[in-house]
Amino acid sequence: MSNLTNQEILDIEFDSIDLGEVSIRHYFKKLLVMMWIDDNFSAKRSFGKSGWRYEIGYALVKHGIISGNVDRNGCTAGRWFNKMEADKIIMKLIASL
Repeated sequence: MSNLTNQEILDIEFDSIDLGEVSIRHYFKKLLVMMWIDDNFSAKRSFGKSGWRYEIGYALVKHGIISGNVDRNGCTAGRWFNKMEADKIIMKLIASL
């Protein structure tokens, strides 16, 4: 869907519920830090709230990287995106860090 490189995708910024305005790259780094320092790390609530895995997916939809629903305001509509497609891209992005 997009001609952006992995490095360009990693620089995409989005509004995270827990971290505020953040790039995908910074989000991954923060997630790794949280996993490293917290012996009680919860994959369900890594930053204190559930649904964190969807934040990057929605950012990928908004920027045309993966398919999904976006309303006229640029918000993900109906909270839907192609999770398999997102997982493929996300794994490539993590590998390219």
